Amino acid sequence: MARPKRLLIDQQPHLIHYQVINQRNAFSDNQDYQQYLHWLNKESLIHDCVLHAYLLLPKQIYLVLEPSCGEDISKLMQALGRRYVRYLNLKEKLSGTLWKDRFKASPLHSDFWLKNTLHYLVYKPVSEGLCKTPKDYPWSSYRKYVFQQLSYLQDLKLPPDPSIRSQLEVAISRNLPLP
Repeated sequence: MARPKRLLIDQQPHLIHYQVINQRNAFSDNQDYQQYLHWLNKESLIHDCVLHAYLLLPKQIYLVLEPSCGEDISKLMQALGRRYVRYLNLKEKLSGTLWKDRFKASPLHSDFWLKNTLHYLVYKPVSEGLCKTPKDYPWSSYRKYVFQQLSYLQDLKLPPDPSIRSQLEVAISRNLPLP
């Protein structure tokens, strides 16, 4: 039986989620994170997807991508997955897949969902016990949003509506949920 087709919408932000299989880590050192981000940046440009946010955890990956054509997300994730899994398997002298399932993609139909998704991604490393505050976690787009510091990605885009960004900054700075 064929797998159900994903709902991917043109010019609409999507939350992308990948989880690793078993107890394996997706990233074992800073070089792995940097390599993944380098290829993510490259593939997002090739496949015409705007990367609004990212969060790389040891066993999970979250991205907020906006494709010009919905199918571009699948092409980007396939190219990125092939490159990164090959790299990691060679490095760790392993074989096989890294990912538990296919990536999950959820369209973010409104600014409400986009804001709440960004808020969730900012605080996920804190809730996982990886850091005390969001600014302490180096593998997310948090610094780009709040401090406008150069992140590991040069072409990271902010959400299109400035009011979303300002509400996010206020909520994060005051440790409040988004309105």
